[in-house]
Amino acid sequence: MLAQKRLASHNLIYFNSMQFFELTNEQRRQFIDAQQAFTAWRPAVMELDKLGTLRAQSSKGNRYMYEVHGSVRKSLGRETPELIRMKVKHDARRAALKGTAKRLEMRLEEMAPVNRALGLGRMQTIAARILRALDREGLLDR
Repeated sequence: MLAQKRLASHNLIYFNSMQFFELTNEQRRQFIDAQQAFTAWRPAVMELDKLGTLRAQSSKGNRYMYEVHGSVRKSLGRETPELIRMKVKHDARRAALKGTAKRLEMRLEEMAPVNRALGLGRMQTIAARILRALDREGLLDR
């Protein structure tokens, strides 16, 4: 077990040679609020990225439905009533996810200056970029 030593005058906790700063009540509250907003935002954005779009296009007098992910298009065949219903559901889900992601993103942006002022979640830019890239590729969930 790690040896713990507390210095009352500095609000610090030492575990062997590592130094940890104890959070104030305000920092704890803000950290929990930010964590809850991020926990809701992240899955919405990830699902939105994976969802892609459904588009209809006319070709040689017929209408075809396509699933689009970035620059990749996959034909779903001729437009049918079933494909049209699927597109309506898909578009509704996509709109709901966009609304959720936008609302939570605005909340996180509102919280950022307070987090910065309280010294929460600070790390070097290069480390943050690497972690975001790993997260986008799904390597942090494993």
